Amino acid sequence: MARWSIADLARMKRELDSEVEPEAEQVQSKRQAGEGNAVAPAPLLFPWTTCEAFDDVERMKIKEDALKIAEDGTAKVRKTLESTLRQLQQGSGNAVMAGQPLIERWLKEHAALGEQHQDLEILIGVEGPTGAGKSSFLDSLLEIPELFPSGHQGAATATVAKVSWNWDDAPGHLFRAKVTFQNLSDIEAMFESVLKDIKSLLDRQASQNNADPDEETEARDTIDYRIKYEMAKIKAVWGLERDNLEAAVQRQGAVASYMPLVQQILKTNPRAHQYLRQGMIEFKRSVLKDIRSDVKPFMTSRASKFGSDRMFSIWPIVKDVHMFVKSDILKSGMTLVDLPGCSDSTPSRSEIAKKYSHRLDVRLVVSPIMRAADENQSQILMQSGFDEALMKIRGKYDGHGFGIILSKTDHLSVDGYISDLLEQHQDPEMEDKFDQLKGLTERRARGQNGIKKLAIDIKKAKVDEKKAREAYSEAAKNQTNQSQDDPELCRKNIEKLQANARGQSDAVKKMSRLLEKARARAQELSQEIFDIDHWLHQRAIEERNRFVKAHIQEKYDARQRELNRTDQGNHVLSMFPVSTEAFWKLADDNASVKGYPTLEATGVPAAQRWLLEATLSKRENHLDDMLSKYQNLMDLMRIYSNEKGQDADFSVTHADVQKALGPVHQSIAVSLSMLISAESAKIDMLDPLMNRRMAERKFRAEASRIATNWSLKEPNNEMSGFMLWNTYGAIMRRDGDDYTSKG
Repeated sequence: MARWSIADLARMKRELDSEVEPEAEQVQSKRQAGEGNAVAPAPLLFPWTTCEAFDDVERMKIKEDALKIAEDGTAKVRKTLESTLRQLQQGSGNAVMAGQPLIERWLKEHAALGEQHQDLEILIGVEGPTGAGKSSFLDSLLEIPELFPSGHQGAATATVAKVSWNWDDAPGHLFRAKVTFQNLSDIEAMFESVLKDIKSLLDRQASQNNADPDEETEARDTIDYRIKYEMAKIKAVWGLERDNLEAAVQRQGAVASYMPLVQQILKTNPRAHQYLRQGMIEFKRSVLKDIRSDVKPFMTSRASKFGSDRMFSIWPIVKDVHMFVKSDILKSGMTLVDLPGCSDSTPSRSEIAKKYSHRLDVRLVVSPIMRAADENQSQILMQSGFDEALMKIRGKYDGHGFGIILSKTDHLSVDGYISDLLEQHQDPEMEDKFDQLKGLTERRARGQNGIKKLAIDIKKAKVDEKKAREAYSEAAKNQTNQSQDDPELCRKNIEKLQANARGQSDAVKKMSRLLEKARARAQELSQEIFDIDHWLHQRAIEERNRFVKAHIQEKYDARQRELNRTDQGNHVLSMFPVSTEAFWKLADDNASVKGYPTLEATGVPAAQRWLLEATLSKRENHLDDMLSKYQNLMDLMRIYSNEKGQDADFSVTHADVQKALGPVHQSIAVSLSMLISAESAKIDMLDPLMNRRMAERKFRAEASRIATNWSLKEPNNEMSGFMLWNTYGAIMRRDGDDYTSKG
């Protein structure tokens, strides 16, 4: 029988063939732990298990380093085990490693751990009104320019777009993307539902037997709304108008199923049908420009060819676009999500953001700062009662589950804003700077006029200098070539011309020096003006930021008071005024930007740090879980490798485990029972109607307004407009019940 030497794994055990009996002297008795000789092994302590008292940054650094060490160590063990298993399989079919099933399970669990770490997805959703700058803000967080399409020509992001850390280190795979499409069955069901609605509406319009006109009107409105809701998708992908579908339904007549017609329609766009059958496509690129051009058509509402001979928009059949890049902020497990604008003109796209937002770990609402405090859609997002309640339930109502990004802070008319500000509040320093700016600007203007005049004078002086030199040269030449009747007079004339030429030259030099000094002074004035203007821009931006933040916080506090909440549960909202334009200018060119002396002033670094803080709990829980599982793997391998120790005895029975853990279980059960009893007593003492009288008074004051809003299309949105009178009447006759189609 072959004998195997395993040098890389200390004291690895092996089993003999099943036919061979071990000799008696080879069998060594195991040391048994009893009451007299029990040995309690000292618990292993690692820095990651004893760092709870450290601050967040240091604690996370220790655990991240520990995870890296664990990954490297277990990878080496895995390599040795796989090599040994291959040797056994290639050498002798009778040779079996001791505990081989356990080793195979170890390898499987180790692979699963790697997948678990890479699959960590902490969703950071960015939502807000269309055109608020969501995509630009995400680019700045990633520090990757124009990864997400911008909305210079309307709504940019039409689908859910995600970006995560790229774990693929293969050459040419620096940027990856995966486009996932809707289920083909869901699209087929949508089409069939629309066709049935069209048939139902046509039948209702043709029928004269309408018992209740009001209810009939509401039924038609409801069906018509459903058709319009889906028609935007159908037109975008298949280019069909409502008239086309109505004509197709009329040609079909009364049928049991519209599925054959649905299949015909789907095949009119072969490329879209192919994508739906595929379910997913992937891109792998080494250059940012290439991956951007690959995924952009799938993320926007603009029409493209997609390799076919027709132009169409594909967003209705795209479930999401998931990109993978190497950006530092993503390495800890964060996934940034760009959601379609909540006020998108296409209802189905706007609905995507609303449905997806409840899956997020952290919500960021982006709104341009100039209208953040009053813009309707921003306020709806910021004050969503359902999302607020959901955050409370999920333990996210702690200042780390929700943040507000006040974008485009650089969009400000500084002079007008400062003038208005000084009219409202006296600020001696700002007034002094403002006056200095005006004075310096006037001085620079006078200096520029002087420079222009001096430049003109120099130009004239140079002409005069040229003439004087030419006259001198001509006179000197004539003196040499011709005999003179009066040489002395000629000599004096030449000296006079020479002196005039020198004088003109000196005048030009003098004026040139004056011009140089004037320009240097103008440059100094320009720098002084820039410095003061920069200070005023920074101060104005900071004042506007402070005012808007205070206004939003005030509205939030008022909302809490309206909901009858005490100040105990309130917190300061996390708000970050941001200028992505200034961020990129400072990051790329390192140039001066008025109002933003450093990258920190742009607000982007503060938002990056806050996201790390907001996700710290989930990231730390993940690290603890991973480290615990890696420790279990290494403990298992240590026990397996320790041939001579008592821990190597694998013959542990169920009864042994019960006997060892029985007292522990009993102690925990007693403690748990006491804890449950104490908490139950606290619950029994709660009075759910403690503030009943206050609520009654508040309701009486609000009852009239609430009842009046029932006639609105959206009772919680006073800007939504009133519903049709027939629809309102039908609802009242049903006592407020939802309408159910009878067709």
